Amino acid sequence: MPDSAEAHEDRGRALLKLERYEEAAKSLQKAAAADPAEPRPHFLLSQAYRALGVRKKRKRRCALSASCRNNPSRQSESRETDSGK
Repeated sequence: MPDSAEAHEDRGRALLKLERYEEAAKSLQKAAAADPAEPRPHFLLSQAYRALGVRKKRKRRCALSASCRNNPSRQSESRETDSGK
């Protein structure tokens, strides 16, 4: 597999759709590390963490994602999830 941020992100997105969350998280971690300024992998990674029940990491990734920052409903969802609601 090509070792580019885009390739890792595409693989992670496909694995999310297949509900293979652990594998998706690994690919999306690589995508986020390869291009830290790009918000998409952080948002997708937050979705993988949510599915895996990893609240602390999800909150951090969501904070790095423009999708969460620009969508108040996602911010409140993140707070509710992280507070155990």
